Amino acid sequence: MGWQQLGAKMIVREGWGSHYHLDLPWVHYKLIARNLSEAYRMGFMAVYGDVSKAFATQAPNYWAITRMMWDPEQDSDRMMETFWREAYGPVASEMQMFFETYSDALDRNWARRRRIVDTSGVAYANLINSWHLILPLSVVDEAERHLRAAEAKVPPGEYADRVAFHRLGQDYTRLMLELLDCYRQLAELGVKMGWFSSAAETHREDDATKARLLHRAYELGEQREQMLLAHRDWAALNEGLYAYMEDKNKDEMLWHRAVKNALGIEKPTALTPDALKVK
Repeated sequence: MGWQQLGAKMIVREGWGSHYHLDLPWVHYKLIARNLSEAYRMGFMAVYGDVSKAFATQAPNYWAITRMMWDPEQDSDRMMETFWREAYGPVASEMQMFFETYSDALDRNWARRRRIVDTSGVAYANLINSWHLILPLSVVDEAERHLRAAEAKVPPGEYADRVAFHRLGQDYTRLMLELLDCYRQLAELGVKMGWFSSAAETHREDDATKARLLHRAYELGEQREQMLLAHRDWAALNEGLYAYMEDKNKDEMLWHRAVKNALGIEKPTALTPDALKVK
């Protein structure tokens, strides 16, 4: 490579998971493996990137990252076969289909995302306003069928515990996608919702619908906070990033606070510093 001849030493920098993805199933382990393998072939000397702790929704990504960093020349298909088998045992095929449902949808629907910010990369405003296009309800329902098949088949014990771990992720995914859709519609109805408002394609007046969506968004937002707190001892969902946005008063991202303000509800977030302390 020309840059190698000039003495340059290149490092891969990738964004594997962050607050951009809101702990949703941003599942792209095949692309991760392909990228790291190609980078190694081209002579890159190291790799780093940002990650979350959303194992409940993105576990295959983390397996692919760590294994390919350890051995970028390995067969990635065989590597993932090992993951499905060792992680899920008797329900390996069901759990593989569960995650591949999201992975395939991401590949199939990525081109449908909105281009509020004109970039070919991942822009936050584009992504939060496009989840309903990338992962429509039909995809969540298909993934649900595979997860229920795993739940019905798996015997009690370690593998059942892992399936239950992903049930938390699946329930969070369904809740979060509905919540984001509420925010998007509320922005169109005139509620100030940060980046949702700046991206609103239409503006309309419908007080009855606005009231209904505000109350539903409040209910879902409260459930989200409780879900983030429910299993803080699990590396499942990242309550820390949510709390960080609250603590730093990131108004463009504090959608639940905006809903409470619109409803006249004075209630602090459940993710307080005391609630997040290690006990």
